[in-house]
Amino acid sequence: MMIIGKKIGLSCAIMMIMSVLSAQSSVCNIMDIPMVYVQGSNFNIGYNANDTVANVQLHWVKVKDFYISPYEVTQALWTAVMGKNPSRYKGDSRPVERVSWYDCQLFIDSLNRLTGMHYRLPTEAEWEFAAREGHFYGQTDYSGSRFVNTVARYKDNSNGATWKVGSRMPNALNIYDMSGNVWEWCSDTYAPYGTEENAASDKNKKTYKVCRGGAYNSVAEDCNVRYRGRQPAKYKHKTLGFRLVLSDE
Repeated sequence: MMIIGKKIGLSCAIMMIMSVLSAQSSVCNIMDIPMVYVQGSNFNIGYNANDTVANVQLHWVKVKDFYISPYEVTQALWTAVMGKNPSRYKGDSRPVERVSWYDCQLFIDSLNRLTGMHYRLPTEAEWEFAAREGHFYGQTDYSGSRFVNTVARYKDNSNGATWKVGSRMPNALNIYDMSGNVWEWCSDTYAPYGTEENAASDKNKKTYKVCRGGAYNSVAEDCNVRYRGRQPAKYKHKTLGFRLVLSDE
């Protein structure tokens, strides 16, 4: 992680002081995207037998150290890179939505060319590990709290639309909106845990990608940090956005 540390040391320092202000600003500097360091480890992904939501077989995965954006990608950042805003609920500080998994890849390719960095989508394991605050075992149902209302914009408190990023409490890593606001694309092709990725393609050859976290119109259960969603990679919807991970390769 030394390469990453050298490249974004200044951005991390600025993030510690001004991250909330920068995320909510209408002025977007693509060279100063705040990131949060997450120390990797082995951890147990999936649901416990006593969970009230879908029971998914637990299994251990290894996550390396990584950096993840504390906010969902905003419309200001998307527009700065792509030149136009596809979102239904307009607002510079709101998360971009109505972007497919493929759209995210085009955005990331453009962002990497402009900045010389190596951004990407988080893996599903990275996403869940960050949402669970880097714990080996799940500590809370939602990212930062046992109570969904304190950390998530969801069906009961969103007034039926997205909100500016960071409008609820963060988790212990100072990462916002990993429960609620918009669903977030992950890099992984969807498949049941423990199976091959090619099992994720149905008879019509639609490739499903993982999305996590729930959205502004979701019930609380969908905002659980272990709940797995999926959508076709070409799917675009006003409930679906993403966040970034920074890699050294």
